[in-house]
Amino acid sequence: MRGAIKAAVVIDPTFGDDVLTMRGLPLQILIDGTEPQSGAFAIDHIWGRAEVFVVEMLDEQIRSIGAGASLASLQPIDLRVRTLYNPGLKSRNDLIPGLISMVLGFPALSVALTLAHEREHGTLEQMMTTPVKRLELLLDKMIPYVVVGLFNVIAIPILSMIAFRVPFNGSFPLFFFLSAIFLFAMLGMGMVIGVFIRTQPAALALSFLLIFFPGSFLTGIFFPLASMPDEMQMEAMLLPGTHYAKITRGVFLPGVGLDVLWPSGAALLALGLVFMTIGAVFFKKKL
Repeated sequence: MRGAIKAAVVIDPTFGDDVLTMRGLPLQILIDGTEPQSGAFAIDHIWGRAEVFVVEMLDEQIRSIGAGASLASLQPIDLRVRTLYNPGLKSRNDLIPGLISMVLGFPALSVALTLAHEREHGTLEQMMTTPVKRLELLLDKMIPYVVVGLFNVIAIPILSMIAFRVPFNGSFPLFFFLSAIFLFAMLGMGMVIGVFIRTQPAALALSFLLIFFPGSFLTGIFFPLASMPDEMQMEAMLLPGTHYAKITRGVFLPGVGLDVLWPSGAALLALGLVFMTIGAVFFKKKL
């Protein structure tokens, strides 16, 4: 689990007449390396706190038994840190999987701009007069971007492994399936923007404000969610990128399966259904 610390402590003191000897105190720390920034902070913090705690504990014990020992002659702690999933705490192994959500956000931007362009130039009203049904019209606008997005789902992991040496330890079919759900949610968000906004500049500005800026700062890609206020964490849960960042990091580094990632997948599906429903309902009113 991220943020969990498992420690095993064994003390084996040997007392002489007036001298206290002690072997190093073995302390194992397991760090989750899927978030290098948090992992590096945890290691530095644990080093300092562990040394201070053990030295204070030994000093108190030595005084209580009246043994003549110097702390400088002892080795009070043998701290062994093991970083799981990302041993070198390389930032690219965490950053690149998280940035996939940003790349897959561009099809949503394109959907919003396309609907706004059609309405701005009057061609959307012309298509509404044809026998084409409302659902068929929406699917016609979205299918090309779905194809482009699914191509990126295949191409980006390959590029990440070859060009940036990012490990991929999970199941690619599972990653593709969950990425398709994320793409569904993002296209739904783009459709909502396109339904309400009538001009391309306004659609572009609103897309950046709702998709890319929050996707950069509130989804945990650059800053850990645990360090944010509770209100911002609740707001982050409404963004598809927050759940998809957990999926990409979980598939790439630990290689976890659907038994761990299903809550994130379910959240993406729910958000996608909500966005699609809102877009379809208000698009119907436009008709």
